[in-house]
Amino acid sequence: MTSNSAGPPASDGHAPWGRHQPPAPAGAPRPPVPAPAQQHDPHGRRRLFWSLGAGATVLALVGTTALVVFSRGEDPPEDLTSLYATDFATNPGWSTGLHDRDEEPYASGYLPGEGQMMAYDPSGKSDPWSGAVLSTPMPEDGDLPPHLMVEADVRVVEGYEYLSFGVECTDEYFPPGSDPLSPSEEKDHFVTYRLSVRADGEQAVLTRNTPGTDGREELASGPVPDFDPYPAVDGGGREEGTDPVSNNVKLSCESEAPDGDRPGRTTVTAWVNDHPVAQAVDDEAAPAGHDGHELVRKQRIAYDRGQGEVPLRVLFEDYHLYEVGG
Repeated sequence: MTSNSAGPPASDGHAPWGRHQPPAPAGAPRPPVPAPAQQHDPHGRRRLFWSLGAGATVLALVGTTALVVFSRGEDPPEDLTSLYATDFATNPGWSTGLHDRDEEPYASGYLPGEGQMMAYDPSGKSDPWSGAVLSTPMPEDGDLPPHLMVEADVRVVEGYEYLSFGVECTDEYFPPGSDPLSPSEEKDHFVTYRLSVRADGEQAVLTRNTPGTDGREELASGPVPDFDPYPAVDGGGREEGTDPVSNNVKLSCESEAPDGDRPGRTTVTAWVNDHPVAQAVDDEAAPAGHDGHELVRKQRIAYDRGQGEVPLRVLFEDYHLYEVGG
């Protein structure tokens, strides 16, 4: 069975955003671009990580086969079937709270007619990790196809350069015959893929989180061409009468279920403003022998404040979930 589920922030056994090295402080120069590096883990699996300069995008592969270059000209898929969508004209009921700019400017919640606000105030109760996630609702038909795409328009209302925002998709595997929607049911395996975009548009990163990774594992990254700068981040201000600035993010997750001795395989592709920014192939998305498991697919919106201890507000102006090639 394959289903989609909404619920509280991730309970994968790890912090929703994992532990990672502190980002460079605001205004710090970017480090030089490293040469392609090949690493080996203690289990003998080959991992390839590439980082390229401006104007190039790369497909990184995690597993055992060769590196494949991602075509710079690959557009987002057009053969789409809408499974869920909201423009927040009315409250979709994602959370119980309302965001009030005047009374509680740093309370996350629905901003009437505008979107879902995710906010953080360091003078208040600190979030337990460096970021937060919010599960999005499931479509009326809980069974989800293997190839999905999540899309959102995002506005940084208040923030800083190394704040990041994004979307993610998760596959959770439960024992055969179990009830995966029961809160007491324990999953056998999960894998989460996330697109994170820096608020200054300097970089987009694809990451992976599983029971075997220590927090988030970077799969691929790339520059973000034609990023529309946020006045709240670059200090430029917004001219009176102009529309608020937002950037569009898309994340495609194409999964192949495990089959006997063959592990599961997932291709993850990311776009910002319809420009390809990163892609990765995970040849070990689920262990061999997990065919027949109950599969739940989840999607989330997220922010990562890094080591920042200043207020932030990130507004998701709309949200779409599509089947690709249905």
